[in-house]
Amino acid sequence: MPAWDEGKNRGHGNEWSRDAGYGTRIGDIQRYGDSRFKKTKKFVKQVNEDYLKKVTSEKPVDVAICKVLPAEMDEMWSYYHDKSHQIWLWWAVDHATNTPLAFTFGTREHKNLDELLALLEPFPIGKVYTDNHFAYQKRIPAEQLITGKKNTQKIERDHLTLRTRIKRLCRKTICFSKSKEIHKAVVGTFINIAFFGRDFDASTIL
Repeated sequence: MPAWDEGKNRGHGNEWSRDAGYGTRIGDIQRYGDSRFKKTKKFVKQVNEDYLKKVTSEKPVDVAICKVLPAEMDEMWSYYHDKSHQIWLWWAVDHATNTPLAFTFGTREHKNLDELLALLEPFPIGKVYTDNHFAYQKRIPAEQLITGKKNTQKIERDHLTLRTRIKRLCRKTICFSKSKEIHKAVVGTFINIAFFGRDFDASTIL
């Protein structure tokens, strides 16, 4: 057999094999994929810790940062695997600076808003601007809550940024996450880098 033929795919009925030096093999994905994913998942932080330090410091470094933060909260729909597996991104941004404060993933149930509110406890949250979703009205005091789309334009714009920059968040797309954990890791990593301003060293997962 000619030397050039040794690297070809060799079919045997319904089975086939590929030369060891040709392309990426399933064994490579199984061997290295899990470790890379775990490192990426560990990188993601749900709270913007750098911004928290700024707003809680005695002398804020930015004049736009208030001691009492007005916050916008909203939830964004997406899915993983197929559209029967729906998942929502719950998050909050500083109404004055449009800086994301914290985020979490889940369904549209009250318990996921409770998780977001728990993440926001270290922040000096004042007024809260949301849409008319009943969960906010149940969990946030009436004197603190202001509903309506008029004051949630910044976070709605951030939704557009996410859907534009992350293909798997588009409503009509052939790109999707195969599992919930991968979906959360991809979106969470983007939020940490693009919104929280954290540096990500890709060489640590290669």
